[in-house]
Formats: sequence, structure tokens, C-alpha cells
Amino acid sequence: MTPDRFSTSLFGQVANLLGQMLYLRRVADAAGLARELPPGRAAGGNWYRQVFSPRLAPELAERLEAEAPHPVLDRKGKAPSSWTLGQLFRGAALFNDDELVAALAAAGEVELALRGELGLEALTVWITRSLRTETADSG
Repeated sequence: MTPDRFSTSLFGQVANLLGQMLYLRRVADAAGLARELPPGRAAGGNWYRQVFSPRLAPELAERLEAEAPHPVLDRKGKAPSSWTLGQLFRGAALFNDDELVAALAAAGEVELALRGELGLEALTVWITRSLRTETADSG
């Protein structure tokens, strides 16, 4: 894969992931599960088995099924497995809505930059900034 194609592909994957996490945060909020989103709540080795799988996954899966089509579906329209949904939820817990919206808003500039000579550099900066959370900034 050429660097240009790699950059475009990686950009699409990261933008998609950011959109999925934002959407999942909003679905969780609508389901009354916002209290589960602080980063510390979704941490720990047993979180998936003890919390997500028995309690959160059924509610989220039901809501997602009722709202299909949605951004969490794969390209073929298939819903994620419970494990994948749990990992996506864990990732969504690392950010707040404003951080995800800001990262998605910056994606437009990066998409334009990918067509120029500094595309890979713009992509690298955008990903790095998108990964930095307010929690990380304050600690």
C-alpha cells in the first residue's frame, strides 16, 4: 500500500472510530447509562465480564438494534459483537462529547491536507491531538 493510500485509509478508520464513540456515548446517555462513562468506571480487567457483558451490553444492543442503521454497524450492516461493543464503550469512556466533536470537526481540514504534500504530517498531528483527552491534560 502506498503512503498516500495508507494515509487516506487510516484517516477514514480514525474518523469512523471517533464518530462511533460519540454516537455510542449519546446512545448510552439516552439509555440512562451516562454514569457508566467516566474513564475509571470502564477500567479494570474484570469490567467487561462483571459489568459490561451482563448489565450494559443487553441494553445498548437493544437500543442500537432499534436505531439501525447507525454508525456502529460495520460496512456490511452487521452489528458489532458484544466484546467489540464493550471495547468501543471503553474507548468512548476516555473522552467527553466535546473532545470527540472537536476531533471530528478538525477532520475536514485533515481530509483537505491529505490531498497536498503535507497530508501524512497533518494526519499525524490530528491523530495525536485527538488522542489527548482533558483527563490526560489535567494529570
